[in-house]
Amino acid sequence: MLIWIFTLNAMIILLLYHFYWLQDSLTPFIVWCGSIILVLQRVCAVLLVLALAARYLTRSHPLLTRLNKAVFPIYLWHQSVIIALALWLSRYQLGGLLESLVVIIGTLLFSGLLFWLVPKLGSFAVVMGYRANSLTSNKFIWGLGCLLLLPLILRII
Repeated sequence: MLIWIFTLNAMIILLLYHFYWLQDSLTPFIVWCGSIILVLQRVCAVLLVLALAARYLTRSHPLLTRLNKAVFPIYLWHQSVIIALALWLSRYQLGGLLESLVVIIGTLLFSGLLFWLVPKLGSFAVVMGYRANSLTSNKFIWGLGCLLLLPLILRII
């Protein structure tokens, strides 16, 4: 049901954009209606994602377990990759579309590399943000992590 509401709302937004928003004269009523419909579209999109997650992501699966472990390192590193790629590509003046595509594809490739590589790193995986159960109970790793963070903690204090 929700997917049909989402699809109908998207069609209404496209029609409003084509027939009204692109016109020269916009009345406040059209702007108000367009804003309300856009908000409804966003709410329906969030509800659709939540409904799909409730339906398909409640069962245990080995891939879901691996994805849950890998989501934090990817979240942690993707922002830096986006900035580094954009900064590196800015000197080539490729244009908005091509540069955006290269940044998106590069970020996806780097995220895939993290997903594949980080579990194979062993103890170094913790530094990359990967949580390994056997390493979190290791007192030596915890001590080493606290020792590495000590200069930062002292600088903050």
